[in-house]
Amino acid sequence: MKKEEKPMLDEYPFDTKDVLLDEILVDEVKVKEGFGASLTKLGHTTDIVLNEAATLAEGKKYRVIDGRKTINSLIEKKRKKVHARVFKDLPVELEKYVLIVRNLQRSYSPIIEAEAFQELIKQGKTQKEISEITGITPSTISQRLSLLKKLPISIQEQLRRQEIVPSVAQKITSLPKDVRDKIAKEEKITGEVVKRHHRDYLNSQISFDDVDLPKEVKGTAVIRNYHVKCGDIEKDMTRKELFSFMEDSLPGLSGKEEIIIGRI
Repeated sequence: MKKEEKPMLDEYPFDTKDVLLDEILVDEVKVKEGFGASLTKLGHTTDIVLNEAATLAEGKKYRVIDGRKTINSLIEKKRKKVHARVFKDLPVELEKYVLIVRNLQRSYSPIIEAEAFQELIKQGKTQKEISEITGITPSTISQRLSLLKKLPISIQEQLRRQEIVPSVAQKITSLPKDVRDKIAKEEKITGEVVKRHHRDYLNSQISFDDVDLPKEVKGTAVIRNYHVKCGDIEKDMTRKELFSFMEDSLPGLSGKEEIIIGRI
């Protein structure tokens, strides 16, 4: 019978204790906006993992394995201590393994975040209150909630399983419902698939047959200008600007809105 292999970390017991921040050797890491606010309101939500080593710079006793952003933010806030999991003389090789695995495990799911936001709102919390506690901007909270509101269930589940890139899923929410439903029927949803459906939708919504666009440029090219009116927007555009404007605007138009294009 094969002897069961013992996990490598079992040979290195750890303590959980308060550690002085000025005794930690940590490199500076840029902290996301709002992260410090969440620490103030909620406290640090991720484990701090340190390695106590005798070979560090003078005055330093601990090297960071995980939790650099939290430690940097606490130092910035003039805190004195942090509660941490502390290994003693853990080999550098194992330090790196732990760092890699912990970062891998933190791959986030926007759908899980959205469901958490939705549950808090059901309990009476406002987006502003959630933002103040978590440090996550109201616009990001709204974007997450739009995933639950606008994505077909099948796409939500693919996003939950990380089979769709979050930015692609967010792009889908900006498209009309019938286009979203068509995308949901695709075997594999990628950025290129979403672009194709978006392009097909635009082509189905407008024809350039009545717009005097040059078929062929002879000699020096001349900029053709167009006057565009759409809701509160009224401005002159080049042909390139016109195309870009329509691509951005058409998906969000309601049935009663229109784009009026004239030559000048």
